[in-house]
Amino acid sequence: MIILNYIKANSIKYEDFQVNEDFPEIEASILSQEVINRVLAGYTAKKSEFTSQNQYRYQYIILTYNNELYNVGNNMRTIYLHESKHFEILGKKLFLTNVDPKLCRYIDNNPNICDYWIASNVDYYKEIAEIMKANIELENGAIRDYNEIYEMTTDENLKELIVRILKDEHSHRDYFRAVLEALGE
Repeated sequence: MIILNYIKANSIKYEDFQVNEDFPEIEASILSQEVINRVLAGYTAKKSEFTSQNQYRYQYIILTYNNELYNVGNNMRTIYLHESKHFEILGKKLFLTNVDPKLCRYIDNNPNICDYWIASNVDYYKEIAEIMKANIELENGAIRDYNEIYEMTTDENLKELIVRILKDEHSHRDYFRAVLEALGE
């Protein structure tokens, strides 16, 4: 039964969930400190775009060497590239807002005092159901955080960027849910 579920999970194509839409241009703007802090959290906090791209990159590596889950692994590559794009977009938006896009979360809004991102932020699960559950949790957090940023900002360009990123985050979560369902979970 497990092999049959792996075959079903491996047959799910991410391209059936993927959003094929360009990102808006990134514009310079003035953001409140509260919004900057939330964007920085989405950029490099414990559960962030930087964590997502590294977690999914790790999963790509371990899953592509599992014959029953090779296609899931390749789909993880596509998804980690999306997360890398989100990370790049947030970093550019921060830079154009005169915020140094360091790989850290500022302590007390001070760019000289950082809580740096560490590799232990990644969930290193090896069992496919646990991987998908962790990924769904990560995407749910991103969706929640991006919705909060959208609500708190008045910057139209940031709102456009967030709306586009959210489309990807929803598609990632939907794919992970479909894989988990195919596994019988």
